[in-house]
Amino acid sequence: MTYKIFSIYLFVMVARPQDYFTFLQPLRPALLLGVLSALALVFSKGGLQLNEVLRLSETIIMIIGIPFSLYRRQAFDFTFLMYSSNILFFFLFILGNNSFDRLRKSMFVIILSAFAYAIFCLSGGSFRDGRFLFGTMFDPNGLAYFFISLLPLSLYFIIHNKGRIKQGIIGLITFGTSILITILTASRAGIIAFMITFITMVFTIKLSINKKILLTSVLIVMSAMYYDRINIDRYSTIVNIEKDYNLTAEEGRLTIWKRSIKIILEHPIIGVGVTCFGEAIGTIRVEMDLPPKWQSAHNSYLEVAGELGLIGLFVFLSMSFGCLKHFYLLSKERGESKFGIELQTISRLLFLSTVGCLVGASFLSE
Repeated sequence: MTYKIFSIYLFVMVARPQDYFTFLQPLRPALLLGVLSALALVFSKGGLQLNEVLRLSETIIMIIGIPFSLYRRQAFDFTFLMYSSNILFFFLFILGNNSFDRLRKSMFVIILSAFAYAIFCLSGGSFRDGRFLFGTMFDPNGLAYFFISLLPLSLYFIIHNKGRIKQGIIGLITFGTSILITILTASRAGIIAFMITFITMVFTIKLSINKKILLTSVLIVMSAMYYDRINIDRYSTIVNIEKDYNLTAEEGRLTIWKRSIKIILEHPIIGVGVTCFGEAIGTIRVEMDLPPKWQSAHNSYLEVAGELGLIGLFVFLSMSFGCLKHFYLLSKERGESKFGIELQTISRLLFLSTVGCLVGASFLSE
């Protein structure tokens, strides 16, 4: 029962049914199921073994920085009222997936969630200024980031589909729709992350010729169906970057990144406080006699360094590349049994997902 409750919680966190069934929003399904999952785990036979998952270095830095933040109330509210839900989710995920069978089931729940979200995106999404978007949770860049991060996991059910035909079909559709939605968002960050992830995928994942043909066919069909909606002009700026507004405009990303470095140099130890990057940019603009405007970093690494200082950046990078290291080492483990071979595949796919996340994070405030 404990794992079943967690599975529903996982689906709600990833698929976000409240985005398309709006009557669910007042019920706060994610919060409700998170609390129920935690209670079920506490009263289960194993109990809550927090010492197995307690790694709070970054959170401690966030808390220490609150009194020194530019906007203390905002930093406090985010850390204790919003970020705490992230901590709860990861605790429950690690503690709940204490066997290979459960990990495999959770991967399917994640892919099923991405499948559901993709279907509702394509049926209920819209275009604004030539860019695809859906719901209120993600802007087009965030939507691309979401699908690229989960894209490699769908390959697991395509590769290991023996006796799991339905799961294989869902994985195949999810793979195709994830790429399609990413392309439709006209997110240049998303397409760069996809290209790097895909190239890495080609050299690390072995697929039979039949499966390669099948994947290619799905992509061709879906792209042909939506070809007239793909924003080719926006993508062309990737190879014609000197004309891009981000390089020349006062509010472009290059200018913001330069101001980010100024923030880091002025607050190198503890930063300006979690979620206070926008206030810091606004302060700099006022000092320069420019209209006050709170702007995002559009780069997760600069944002972390600006908000948590260089110590926070070090912890963040250590965690991120620590994930890459462990997934890589696990992917190289020799597995002769079905369990070992499948775990090796999962490790490779998680490595690819992490690559997608880290590349996308270079251009987005995620």
